[in-house]
Amino acid sequence: MITELYSRLKELKVAIQVVGDRLDLQAPKGVLDHELLNEIKYHKEDLIALISSYKQRKQAHYAVPKAASQDSYVLSPSQRRLWILSQLATGNTAYNMPGACTLEGKLDITALTFAFRSMIERHEILRTVFRQSEQGEPRQIILPAESAAAAFQVTCEDLRQVSEQQNRLQKLVQQDMQHAFDLSTGSLLHTALYQIQDDRWVLTYVMHHICSDGWSMGIFIRELLQLYNAYIHGEQVPLQPLPIQYKDYAAWQQQQLSGESLQLHRSYWLKQFEGNVPVLELPLDNNRPPVKSFRGYSVSRWIDNHTIQQLKACCHQQDATLFMGLLATVTILLQRYTGQHDIVTGTVIAGRQHADLEDQIGCYLNTLALRLKPEQERSFNELLQQARQVTLGAYEHQVYPFDQLVEELQLQHDINRNPVFDVSIVLQNADADHSQQLQKLEELKISPYAEQRHTTSKFDLSFEFTEVAGGLQANFVYNTDIYTEQTISRMADHLQRLMEALIVQPLTPLKQLNYLSEEEQHQ
Repeated sequence: MITELYSRLKELKVAIQVVGDRLDLQAPKGVLDHELLNEIKYHKEDLIALISSYKQRKQAHYAVPKAASQDSYVLSPSQRRLWILSQLATGNTAYNMPGACTLEGKLDITALTFAFRSMIERHEILRTVFRQSEQGEPRQIILPAESAAAAFQVTCEDLRQVSEQQNRLQKLVQQDMQHAFDLSTGSLLHTALYQIQDDRWVLTYVMHHICSDGWSMGIFIRELLQLYNAYIHGEQVPLQPLPIQYKDYAAWQQQQLSGESLQLHRSYWLKQFEGNVPVLELPLDNNRPPVKSFRGYSVSRWIDNHTIQQLKACCHQQDATLFMGLLATVTILLQRYTGQHDIVTGTVIAGRQHADLEDQIGCYLNTLALRLKPEQERSFNELLQQARQVTLGAYEHQVYPFDQLVEELQLQHDINRNPVFDVSIVLQNADADHSQQLQKLEELKISPYAEQRHTTSKFDLSFEFTEVAGGLQANFVYNTDIYTEQTISRMADHLQRLMEALIVQPLTPLKQLNYLSEEEQHQ
């Protein structure tokens, strides 16, 4: 739990260090709310111990070693799975990581190009391609820095005189979001710049997930603005050299996964999924395609601050986090829709436990499968305790790769659905919108591009919650080949009503809870 809290603080851009026998905190305005401060105070001693251990490791030169120089390098388990998925025609663009923002003011395109090219030189993973060896094994191949950077271009298009400009712009942005990367040739970074007024542009940037993750996008944007500003002022690049690159991590991780120390983590996960692994059978609007598609869309709902504060209070009483509360709530909803009492959902975790990985770009995150049993005789509080135990256990054993678990379980391989779980749950802070960080670009006002839409869905259904001031933004991202917008909208409404019922009656057996309207009860 402490590593999870520490990772969450880093993701929220909270600078935390040990000074003497106290914690020194520096955070963006509004991040350290009452709940988070109480959580930090409650775990103060554990945080001090964790941060001190990181410091000791650095001082003891416990560093990720550099891999021996080779023509090609091993893939990490996460990369391997993404590479396999990329071979499916339907999965070619499903794992794009896109962003878009609007720029207003004075833009220096030369400085912007310099910043992108410098990032490619700095981070090997941004100039890495993936090709099969003679034995059919996918390998990482790193392209020379100078030539890869020189070949990179920011695509520019002037739309100032285009009729129906907004329609044209939306189509172009959507095309960028769906940019098809060729993993064998690169580049796995695509950017485009559209001028819509004399002092107004829309910038899109897309990376393939095999070379990036959510944490990486934050690093990417932060360093990009530093490089841009340095060029504008004619200053030296302000970034320290990277001690390692992603290939070094992948080789080191492979060594870690071959040792006896991993057996404890392996045993935990196999115990969690012993017996028959349940398959969630949510009612579908359409038959599942024979091969999994990733076509998606989303429905959004706003959960007001009063409801969220009540849910947080329920969680706090059980020494649980908001994510644990949302996990329990969604699990109850899925039980109501399926009648099943053994349910597996999934989430992701940053996967950067080692201090050397904090400023690295790459695919470090790991997937965690969370198995709950929402028995009808139990109350919400009882299920919340179960969610807490399962989540903390998953955090403690997070180093075991999800893809290795899938292989160990020897499940029947269905190409029309995901292994182990079909529904994911994610809670993130508003800072995850990394385009906001661009606000420090010289002489430019930056804002998120409002028309960006979900058009892919990695799972059948994803509950994506974003905590912002004043409440919780809930996006229900769904596969449009199997669900209709009407069905997902109804499910979104049910989740809101269920949450309101649970926080009022946390001790009531689940079978006695009712969140349906009178009309729905008689349908």
